[in-house]
Amino acid sequence: LNATFQAAVLLVSLLCVCKCFLAQTVIEQSPRYIAKLPEEKAEMSCTLSGTSSPYLYWYRQHGSGEMEFLFFSRGKGMFDDSPVKDFIPERKEDLFLSLRTDSLRVNHTAVYYCAWSRHS
Repeated sequence: LNATFQAAVLLVSLLCVCKCFLAQTVIEQSPRYIAKLPEEKAEMSCTLSGTSSPYLYWYRQHGSGEMEFLFFSRGKGMFDDSPVKDFIPERKEDLFLSLRTDSLRVNHTAVYYCAWSRHS
């Protein structure tokens, strides 16, 4: 593989790493990581259990350490406005939230976090 192709593969690696436990509340993300080329599709999801609060958030953390808010959902099918237009959240159940893109870009490289509170 040439150096440009190898760099592109590394630059669009999305990491989804989170399994948080707080007083019986469990949030799990999958898959653990995604490595794809630009313009490919990608999807990640999180499942929540142990709470009656259906609030869920998506964030991403860039290599610079900057944390960026992506989406907030109050429940099944309910999303607040977001400046992010190249990812699509989907929520068919109160305790499940997915995030997908139909065309990855190099600037999507980040660690993605699903959270059930602003501070989790």
